Amino acid sequence: MGWNVVLAQQVWELWEEGAFDGHHSVIEIAPHDLGSSTGRHDVYARFAKARFGECDKTRAFEREAYDDDGQIRPMSQKAFYKLFGITDYSCVDYLDERADLKLNLNDPIEIDRTYDVVADFGTSEHLFNIGQSFQNAYNLLRPGGIVLYLLPVMGQIHHGFYNIHLVLYRSLVAAGLYEAVRMRYFSSLPTDLRKARTERDLKFPVAHDFSERDPFLTTFKFYLNDIWQVLTGGHRTAAMVFVALRKVDNKPFQFPQQVNKYWVPPETT
Repeated sequence: MGWNVVLAQQVWELWEEGAFDGHHSVIEIAPHDLGSSTGRHDVYARFAKARFGECDKTRAFEREAYDDDGQIRPMSQKAFYKLFGITDYSCVDYLDERADLKLNLNDPIEIDRTYDVVADFGTSEHLFNIGQSFQNAYNLLRPGGIVLYLLPVMGQIHHGFYNIHLVLYRSLVAAGLYEAVRMRYFSSLPTDLRKARTERDLKFPVAHDFSERDPFLTTFKFYLNDIWQVLTGGHRTAAMVFVALRKVDNKPFQFPQQVNKYWVPPETT
């Protein structure tokens, strides 16, 4: 899946809130390139200038991220992370030759370091052993670090093995593994940027907080958006979540019970 401008906005809002203070290292679960499904590759440069202004930091980002023809270079997410003070980049994957660590993501990942940030922007749904993916993310994260997820909830039925429901993230928190930093549900992604000419033209979908309960009319809004896109010839929609969780401590990972239906408090398991 990779980066998109909606994800970039969510990460920037976290940075504004101080969520990445003291965080300098990141590992991506598979390399996540800066993407644009509409061909508007300049959107990231415009995004950076609008939020950080014309400064050495944004000029350095443009030099590193774009080639002479204005196209995004592969692995330019490294430059994008630097905007937020995250300068130590790694990625792990089994098939992508660009990965720093060549490991099967269905298996336990056992390495001799941890990271301030772990990012999974569309990998776990492709892994048959999906529970191991969530355990790997936890184990790669240092206590106090933040794991970031952008994963599908509904739609894209030919995309991967799984759609991941909202309750999973609340169950990870209820099990005492994480503190919730941000939980946002989007009933329709991607955002169409083809008509965006200026920063003001960028229209972000409504982000619904689901940290306490599921958003109202979740399924209805998704199908309404999907039907509208079919009738108008637009992009087929995908309901997604952006989640940021802070690791509480270094206790061993345990698979959580489902908090809204089959919940067993962690101290009794």
